[in-house]
Amino acid sequence: MKPFSAISYRISAIFSSHVIFPIGILLVISFSSCTKERSIYEDPDKKIAELIFEKKIVMLADMGHSSMRSYSILLNVLYQWKEIAKRKSSDSKLLLVLEKDSAKADKFVQFLTNPVYDSIMYNSYYSNIDDLEFLTKLRGFRISLDSTKDKKLEIEVRGFESSFTDTLPEKEGDLWFVNKRDSLTAANFSGYYKNNSNLNILIFYGGAHLQKGFVEKPSKVLTVREKTGYYLADYLKKEFGNENVLTISQIMKDSITLKFTPLEKYSDKEILAGTDSIPVSWDEVNADRYDMIAIRKLMPYPPHYRFNFVFSRKNIEYASKRLEENENLLPAFNAKLECESILEKLFLITGVKFKNSLEVKQWYTHNSFDGIDRLKSDTFREDLFNYYFEDPNNYLRKRQLYELGFGPGVYGKMIPKEEWKTFETELMKNVRFHNSVSIYLLGYPDEQIKAKEILVEFSGKDFPDAFQYLEWYRKEQYNLPY
Repeated sequence: MKPFSAISYRISAIFSSHVIFPIGILLVISFSSCTKERSIYEDPDKKIAELIFEKKIVMLADMGHSSMRSYSILLNVLYQWKEIAKRKSSDSKLLLVLEKDSAKADKFVQFLTNPVYDSIMYNSYYSNIDDLEFLTKLRGFRISLDSTKDKKLEIEVRGFESSFTDTLPEKEGDLWFVNKRDSLTAANFSGYYKNNSNLNILIFYGGAHLQKGFVEKPSKVLTVREKTGYYLADYLKKEFGNENVLTISQIMKDSITLKFTPLEKYSDKEILAGTDSIPVSWDEVNADRYDMIAIRKLMPYPPHYRFNFVFSRKNIEYASKRLEENENLLPAFNAKLECESILEKLFLITGVKFKNSLEVKQWYTHNSFDGIDRLKSDTFREDLFNYYFEDPNNYLRKRQLYELGFGPGVYGKMIPKEEWKTFETELMKNVRFHNSVSIYLLGYPDEQIKAKEILVEFSGKDFPDAFQYLEWYRKEQYNLPY
């Protein structure tokens, strides 16, 4: 929206040119200005919840896959939906669609009624601790609906992705992603919707899938023409009508970025805005591809800590099984990548370089493994040093260290050897802490006891709940409110 002074200047310029316009035109200018102002909402989560009741489908962007920051926003929207639903005259049911295929979504649903952490670990190999925390809190939300008096409130969780075929070569896999993935998901959703059109619907998906129009998608092997296609939102808008499907992107901005823009007065707030209110200078936001934008306060993202890097005997057992499954799919491109990744992880976890699943099984049968001792050992620190400096530009190795918990900084410039000790010493405290949280949740009983000792030593707290340690850590290390 243009500042009022700019509008006044343009109007005065019109009259100074002796060109007379009907009064109605001036009224339109004024009305348009007011309309844009009203498209900005200072309680974005509440407004999103209201829109769920007003629109056939609301699509909310996931700001970062498996991030508790993004999950906390989603949970807040759900609780806002609950409060609105309680005031309605009739029962309400919400369909929450996650970026999962039906099999993985079913595991999530099972967890909401029977919270077995092992099931999530084994069926979501690339998930992390934040996913477990989210599911635990989503279960708490579902239970809270049961306690609502006077009316029936329900939540249903589903996934409509089609399972990807790991046997495809790289180019064919990318072409499937560009041309098939989102169209199949839309078709699966549409088929379900025909018999469930009375539901409130919230689709929580990666922001890219909320874009409308013919969009270039990521690929290293396709030409620009080959990798341009439609995303999920576009298919749904064509199916259900543009006005019936509302897409909401989410971005983070610091207060300085909002200065000298029409949004300056909201610099200390989070807001939901129509895309016509987004400054034109924010090209990277691609506002024209969405219906609305939620502007969130800029906050740090703690590193991810994946299940597949848990220093537990359970993880070695599952990694061996997963490795064997992928070996049976070789030489397929994605199976090859996953085999390489699992073997790299197993080396860092155990200190042993394996060639295949058979070697893993033989080693595991004849050796004991203590993950906590490995995490605390000088040998592990030496292995990390050599692993990085043997090939410091190796992307796969950097990715392993990132997933271990080294954070995005490991992708940057090469770390000088003389700075490595300081760099690694500070990071390892956090790696041990987070791995101990995972072991405390997922490990065998003897492993859990040793993990709890590290958690108490690190935090000075004796919490009964593993997730309380994560909340404590986010507050202490990053001053995060969730």
